[in-house]
Amino acid sequence: MTELAYHRNAYLTELDAEVVAAGEQSGMPFVVLSDTLFFPEGGGQPADRGRLGYAELLDVQKHGEEIRHYLSEPVPLGPVRLELEWPRRWDHMQQHTGQHVLTAVALRDFGWRTTAFHLGPETSDIELDVPRLAREKLDALEAAVAKEIRAARPVTYRSANVADFERLGVRSRLLPEGFTGTVRLVDVEGLDLNTCGGTHCRSTDEIGSLCL
Repeated sequence: MTELAYHRNAYLTELDAEVVAAGEQSGMPFVVLSDTLFFPEGGGQPADRGRLGYAELLDVQKHGEEIRHYLSEPVPLGPVRLELEWPRRWDHMQQHTGQHVLTAVALRDFGWRTTAFHLGPETSDIELDVPRLAREKLDALEAAVAKEIRAARPVTYRSANVADFERLGVRSRLLPEGFTGTVRLVDVEGLDLNTCGGTHCRSTDEIGSLCL
C-alpha cells in the first residue's frame, strides 16, 4: 500500500487530492481520497480535523481497506484541496511522542510496562502495570522523562519484517495473532523502537514538557 501523506510528512498542512468515491453512512456524507493528510482514529490517537474544499471535516475512520472522511456536507468526485487543523495535530504529535518517551523510560528505569494509552483534548491517559504509584515514584519518573526530552533525541521511521523484531529489539504491541510481513516502526534514537502508526514530533525536545 502506498504511504499516505500523514505518514510521509506529519508537518504537512495542505494537500491537493482527488475524491475517488463518495457515500453516506448513518446520515453523514463521506468521501474516500486518492491521498490524505488526515490521520484516521487509531492506536489511542483521535482523528484529525480540517476542511475538504468548502466542507468541514468531522471525523476520519478506517473502514476495511478504505479511509472514510466524514463531512459536514457532500463533496463531489474530482479534485479537492485539503486543509489540516494544525493546532489539533500538533497537540497530538507532542502527546503521542511524549507517550513513547514515558513508556520507554518507565520500562527501562522502573520495569513498568504500559498496558493502555489514550490521547485526550487536555491530557493523555497512560496505564502502567502497577497497582499504585506513590508521589515520589511519579516524581522520579517525571524527572527521568524530562531528561530524555531535553536530550533532543531524533524521532524517525522505518519498516521491518516481523521476523526481525527480536533481533532489532522492537517493542511490539497489538499485532494480530499470526501476522506476518512488514510493520511501520517509530525510532526514538537510543531510547525506543516501537510499532506505531501515529504522528510524532521530529525530536523529543519538541514535546516541551510532560507533567504527571
